[in-house]
Formats: sequence, C-alpha cells, structure tokens
Amino acid sequence: MLFEWKDFSLSKQDFLYDWVPRRLRVPRRLVMFLFAGFMWEIWKNRNKMAIEGIFPSNPDVVLYNTINSLQMWSDLMKDIDKSQLAKMVKCLEYWMGKRKRYQDFNSDIAVL
Repeated sequence: MLFEWKDFSLSKQDFLYDWVPRRLRVPRRLVMFLFAGFMWEIWKNRNKMAIEGIFPSNPDVVLYNTINSLQMWSDLMKDIDKSQLAKMVKCLEYWMGKRKRYQDFNSDIAVL
C-alpha cells in the first residue's frame, strides 16, 4: 500500500525476474543491483534505529537514500549499464515525485 504498486507479484522470483524489469524497463542484472542497494539502505536504516536511536521522519528517506547510493555506485559499472541505471533512477525519481507523500508516523518502536 505504501508504494501504491498495482499487479504486484507475490513471489520473490516473479518480483525480481519479471515484475521489476518490466516495470522499470531495465535488464535483470540492474534489477539485482537495485535490489542490493535497496536492501543495503534498509539495513543501514535499521542500524540507525536500533543502535543510534535515530528514526526517519518517513519511509521515503530509505527510497531517496537508495537512489543516492545507486548514483554513487554507478561509477563502478560498465558504460552501457551506467546509461541504463540513469534511466532507472529517473524512473524512480519520477515515481517518487508523483506519488502521495506518507504523512503518518512510521515506526511502532516509538510506542514501546
């Protein structure tokens, strides 16, 4: 619901090898790059919350940090993948710009 994705795949394999490449119009190898970047940002966010006690204002922070990391890591990629990654980042930025912003507090940890 947060991402407002329709026809979302229910299996991990369908999500990574069919739904995301079709949705973002990128090769599968870049989907794995996106997936790794997103998981890394979730892990870093989790550590900030658990270790440092720093909570994000909303879940968009993780998505924007993922976009930023992908752009920084693109220097390590082949030239053909850099251009595809730039298209993928533009697609994500466009999607982030047009979706409804999440306004509620996003962590039940604060309730504890």
